[in-house]
Amino acid sequence: MAPHSVTQKKTLEALEKGGGYVSETAKLLQIKQGTLRKRIERNAVLKQAQADILERRIDVAESKLMTAIDNHNITAIIFFLKCQAKSRGYIDHPNAQAQTGQINHLHEILAAFRAGPIKRGEYAPDVADKSPEA
Repeated sequence: MAPHSVTQKKTLEALEKGGGYVSETAKLLQIKQGTLRKRIERNAVLKQAQADILERRIDVAESKLMTAIDNHNITAIIFFLKCQAKSRGYIDHPNAQAQTGQINHLHEILAAFRAGPIKRGEYAPDVADKSPEA
């Protein structure tokens, strides 16, 4: 398809189908990625549509992450804490512990899972006091 024959409406539909990703959208429109990037950059409607589509994808991913956390998925819990609870001492790298003076609490998560499921809103005070098992 010739780039000049691709209308804004067709581009919007392809952006939606392509999940907001330039590579997939360009394939659907049969145009070069660079051409599409320029078109999006110059067109406020397309730029906003792409941003909205990507935001919706992030919302879906966050929802699935929270569902995984609610289902006691340890990987999801650790990922969430590493990203959102750094101020509480959940750090990614052990050497960051020395730099920040914070304590790495990931062993507490593992200890909590060994102790069994904790319902939302409950607190297990003895878990925080246990040291990691060797």
